[in-house]
Amino acid sequence: MKNATLALLALLIGMDRAAAFSGNDILDMCRTNPALVAMYAAGISDAHDVAVNNFKLLRESVETDGGVGADFAVIVGHYCRPKGVTVGQAGDVFCKFLRENPARRHYVAAFLFSAAMAEAWPCGK
Repeated sequence: MKNATLALLALLIGMDRAAAFSGNDILDMCRTNPALVAMYAAGISDAHDVAVNNFKLLRESVETDGGVGADFAVIVGHYCRPKGVTVGQAGDVFCKFLRENPARRHYVAAFLFSAAMAEAWPCGK
């Protein structure tokens, strides 16, 4: 499992930037096609939910294995979207975040999306 984790991290770190949207790319969409931003928000939100659920399963597995695999760490951007939030609203929050954080817009959009959601809807509040 440790080798698979290292391989995944190497893949993510070495990912070709042209293959991923940046915050600048999404900000352009905010201006020209907000519906496309909402679709992007839906996809990233779905991926986030899958990652959170997979992490919960992994944690349960590690706890029942008596510590086997305890050196395995998963970092998931964490936010708690309130019930009733629409993908359009999430897209609006993301666009607002991008407008207000120009120094960070060159980062991968998926990372920025998690930061925007965590700022808007932190867990435990």
